[in-house]
Amino acid sequence: MKPETRILVSHCTSGICGGLVTRGPGFDGIALARDCQGLCKRLEEQGFTGELRYYYGSCSCGLKEYKGDYRMLELILFLKRLLTSLEHLEKPYE
Repeated sequence: MKPETRILVSHCTSGICGGLVTRGPGFDGIALARDCQGLCKRLEEQGFTGELRYYYGSCSCGLKEYKGDYRMLELILFLKRLLTSLEHLEKPYE
């Protein structure tokens, strides 16, 4: 796999899905939606669909599966923390 290959790393919780578009050591974009279908549509609207080659995580968006490495696991953990924080925004602060 070429270093410039873009990979969709995604994770869904109850009610929200998040996706990171990664290439190399960082990520190029982020998208949030209510479900995988919405996430894939959002990525298409942002112009990433034609550049993505693989997926890792909850949403495939019609891409080939990436077997992953330690960096993908770190990104999934980041998404889990981000989505958990967003879920708390919908609940009243106690």
